[in-house]
Amino acid sequence: MERGKGRLFLLLSIIGMTASLVAGIGIGISMQKHRQTAVAPLLFCPAAYHTAVAADITVTATVKNHPDNGHGSPSHWADLNFQRSMVLHDNGDGSFAVTTTDTGTLVTRKGAGSPNDNKVISRALPGGYSSTSHGKITGVLDSNYADHDGKSFDDKNGNPFKSAEWAKLFFQDGATGSPFDTDYSFTYKTLDEQWIDASNNDDGQDSSAGDITGKLTSKLTATGVCRSVTSAKWVVKNVQGDRSRTFSYWVWVSPGKWSAAAHGTVGAGSSVALTTLRSTSIAVLSYDGYGVPAKVYAKAGVNAC
Repeated sequence: MERGKGRLFLLLSIIGMTASLVAGIGIGISMQKHRQTAVAPLLFCPAAYHTAVAADITVTATVKNHPDNGHGSPSHWADLNFQRSMVLHDNGDGSFAVTTTDTGTLVTRKGAGSPNDNKVISRALPGGYSSTSHGKITGVLDSNYADHDGKSFDDKNGNPFKSAEWAKLFFQDGATGSPFDTDYSFTYKTLDEQWIDASNNDDGQDSSAGDITGKLTSKLTATGVCRSVTSAKWVVKNVQGDRSRTFSYWVWVSPGKWSAAAHGTVGAGSSVALTTLRSTSIAVLSYDGYGVPAKVYAKAGVNAC
């Protein structure tokens, strides 16, 4: 009896396992019929599983009173104040791709040589400064690199900033390369001049690079002189600046309506006379060297022409 019970138990177990297997196959077939797209099997790749992508690292510096070199003489033609940001991307081969950007301001040095054409800079003028550069540094990142992040430098107070040396502070000794050895572009602007020092314009010495010589941007004024029954006379003056300036002007002909624009040019330190339709007002529009508009208005003169 015990042996018979054992055989019966074994037979029932086999029947149960077979039923489960058939049910599983049926469910799989049913699910497959309702699938729109077959799902590929997941493959295990040991190399991919163990490879981790390092996150980019961004470090910064604040730089004050930094003398900038040009190609004139004296070569220190401007003083800069800027914020530097440097992004380090691990290439995975012992080197790091470096992207550096600067944003800040400048003041030209009166009497220094202009950075491209070596003309004497006529005055100290404020302006803007920005840059973008790419390079590569080969070395081992210092485990304490964050200790050098966010530091301030001041060239006039005993803590000068040196670009290449600063970049390598974040690496162990022996690092090679430069943040600027792939390409660079440094842009300097005053209100009326611009110089671009770049890897693709002969280091800022090409004629297309521009120059900064201390020229002052123009400032125009308008004055109404007199009116007749049919016309009005005006004077436009260039009261500030080292170069002539082209301008456009309109006169008020009726409420909410200005006449079509006409154009004129006024030399540095001089004036031009205009005769227009009789009007109560004039609007004069000019632009600085970078397309920034300046508009002035004047009322017509009360005297009869």
